[in-house]
Amino acid sequence: MDLKDLSIIENLYTTKCISKTSENLYLTQPAITLRIKRLEQEFSIKLINRHPNGITFTKAGTQIHEFSQKFLKAYEALRLELNTDNDSISGNINVCVGTTFAKYFLAPLIREFKNIYPNIVINLFTIASRYATVEKLKENNIDLSLIRTTDPTIYTQNDILFEEPYGIISQKPINDFSKLNETNFIANNYTNIDFLKNWWENKFSRIFDGPIVNVDSSEAIMSLISQDLGWSMLPIIHISHYKSLYFYPFFTPDNTNYLLMNVLVCNKTPTNAVTELFVEFLKKHAKTHAQQLFSTLMKSNFLCDSAK
Repeated sequence: MDLKDLSIIENLYTTKCISKTSENLYLTQPAITLRIKRLEQEFSIKLINRHPNGITFTKAGTQIHEFSQKFLKAYEALRLELNTDNDSISGNINVCVGTTFAKYFLAPLIREFKNIYPNIVINLFTIASRYATVEKLKENNIDLSLIRTTDPTIYTQNDILFEEPYGIISQKPINDFSKLNETNFIANNYTNIDFLKNWWENKFSRIFDGPIVNVDSSEAIMSLISQDLGWSMLPIIHISHYKSLYFYPFFTPDNTNYLLMNVLVCNKTPTNAVTELFVEFLKKHAKTHAQQLFSTLMKSNFLCDSAK
């Protein structure tokens, strides 16, 4: 197996047609057929099934395609990274993230990336929620997204960049959690009310019956909390630039921090080389950046024991 074989597999998976791949790669159809046959012999598998209107990949063939796709991306990213003249590398990357994430986390990383690759343009699309972000990612003009989630179907299939504490935020210290239902719980359309109810019932063995105030954004939630108009549940990043708020992290039943996974999700279409550069940059630097940010927040805010 060599680069030409991988290129054939990649193109053939897209076209599902040997004659079309022949045209795209300027190779004869017999040459492509011979390379496919050699790969099948090398791995002792069948790669494709032939049909009157084209070809389909077998399960093993799909695995070979997934490998070829990853390898070709990594190869191109390495080639660009080893290029000593980063000024000559140019292109566009369309990134979709939540508003808070963009403001307090991603912006400094983009600045660092731009210092290395000044001619790569990063177009940033900010969205209010994870659900809207997932929908936006389905558009072909979006290359990648960063999504905060606890859903294993998302974070087990993508790269986890870092983990983030989740907890209660209030303007004043909470001396008695059982009295929280006497004050406003501030939520928006994307607040996990089920999590609130389950936590409350597990902790106090009764149904949560406190007043809930609905607003249109997490920024509005934070503004109301800062004016002592209620409390809420949010990831720790939301206390950025709020130096006098209290944060009570949630814990799991086994006494470990309840963490949200921040994952990197790429568009299903093949990622271009400059996007792959940014992906590798995030994999390398995001976790350290997050740890430094959260450490700073914990030192500058009133970080409390827990909301067990």
